[in-house]
Amino acid sequence: MPMLKRPWEKYAPFIGPDLPDRQWPSRRIEKAPRWLTTDLRDGNQSLARPMTIEQKMAYFEMLVNLGYKEIEISIPTASSTEYGFTRKLIETPSAVPDDSLRGANKAIISLYFASSPVWLATVFKMTEQQVRNKVTEAVSYVKSITKDDPETRGTTWNLMFSPEAFSASDLDYCLQLCEAVKAIWEPSIEVPMILNLPATVESSTPNIYADQVEIFSRSISDREKVCVSLHVHNDRGCAVAAAELGLLAGAERVEGCLFGNGERSGNVDLVTLALNLYTQGVDPGVDFSDISSLRAVVEELTQIQVHPRAPYVGELIFAAYSGAHQDAIRKGLLQYELDPGKYQNLWKVPYLPLDPEDLGSSRSDIIRLNSQSGKGGVSWTLAHELHVKLPEMLEYQFSKVVKATSEAAGGTLSSTNVAELFLKHYRISQQDPRIVMAELKRTGHPVCHDQVLIEGTNDPSKLTEAMIRIKIHALLYIGGKQQRLHGEGRNASSALIGALKGASLGKFTFHISRCALDPPQRDLTTFIVVECQSADHSRSGWGDLCEPEQDVF
Repeated sequence: MPMLKRPWEKYAPFIGPDLPDRQWPSRRIEKAPRWLTTDLRDGNQSLARPMTIEQKMAYFEMLVNLGYKEIEISIPTASSTEYGFTRKLIETPSAVPDDSLRGANKAIISLYFASSPVWLATVFKMTEQQVRNKVTEAVSYVKSITKDDPETRGTTWNLMFSPEAFSASDLDYCLQLCEAVKAIWEPSIEVPMILNLPATVESSTPNIYADQVEIFSRSISDREKVCVSLHVHNDRGCAVAAAELGLLAGAERVEGCLFGNGERSGNVDLVTLALNLYTQGVDPGVDFSDISSLRAVVEELTQIQVHPRAPYVGELIFAAYSGAHQDAIRKGLLQYELDPGKYQNLWKVPYLPLDPEDLGSSRSDIIRLNSQSGKGGVSWTLAHELHVKLPEMLEYQFSKVVKATSEAAGGTLSSTNVAELFLKHYRISQQDPRIVMAELKRTGHPVCHDQVLIEGTNDPSKLTEAMIRIKIHALLYIGGKQQRLHGEGRNASSALIGALKGASLGKFTFHISRCALDPPQRDLTTFIVVECQSADHSRSGWGDLCEPEQDVF
């Protein structure tokens, strides 16, 4: 069946509440909310292969180590595995760390009942009053066996009530339900009950959800005795935005899953939410310093791969292939690393909202070269692999070599591949067959304090640079013919210029640069870059001359 030409005949637009004096657009999120991770409940129930007790224990320990204090562990009645896991947590000494309990046993009972007209009519076939009666009956019973039971007074009990599908419900009806629940439970300022407002199925834009949350937060009585919580799903791809706007609208708590796991399109991604806060200078209260290891564990336990482009955590999130992007990132990183105090050490690098090193990744892995890359990426790669800074035009020429090689290979070249290609292409790592013989000699008059020293008593350590002359003798193939070159100068570069000027090469201009090489190649620590430029400056060619520590090469 194809998509409809007249979709309005099947789907109706969602009409949100009227809130002309909304306050949330002018607010800022200045502190992290209370986090609840529902990976072990909502996330687990969405898996094709739900986790075993052992896997859930490993996941639970990981969440505790990350810093989460509220962890929804199961629906014990869902299966024997869920019941067994719940009992194991209760019965295993120190399974739940004392620091998260703050010296007292605490437990939150979660009750939910759908409030949406569609659920009432389709699933329950009940009226609003009948649902309200069921809800108050359930709350009264839970209170009688927990908070009001003398045998359980050693536990601090709290209640979380969720009018499921809140975002698709009548707002006044949701308020009535929650007021009825609150009146029975009798929360206090010290132990505020949780009223959770689920966008069970995302049905509107995030701004409408924010309006709903703000109206609820402003309208519920005894607001200081209530913690407004959010449980947002990602059916429209807006869960993160909806949660952030919901926090602006007055919510103090967010439920979700790591990497957005959950039913259908998933729950809101707690990692993205936390790192969004982090990049705004807000401490999220959870630690993702080793995001790659975390991703690997979650992928193994859930059997779901994190998308390579997932915000902050995807395998490619810090990878740049485009030449323009690479150049901007390279310049930004150089500015940050060379002069970190210029902007009070604030992170200001183009295309990178966060320093990958904060998550345990490396800045050196950002720039990756393929046919889309440019000279900026080549410059960055050679600087990190060989600690070489090439002349700008040579970077441009070599970037074409990288592009062609990448296209021929049909993929990306690693940093090591690029370094090896450079050394091979310019014959630094191997003998150039065009050079039959090349010899470099140091000569000079041993002069010290304007006096000529007696032969045999010369002290080379007293020779100044101005006293030394370098001579080059070479036999090369040029245009298929052998030709001898001779040159002399104060150093190897000037000697090479002299040799090239004396050659029968026509009218060309030569420009010489010296580059250090780290690590050394074939015991070579430096090499000389030669640009041969046509007389009209319209064309340039490049070559490299190895400069060893020895006199002959």
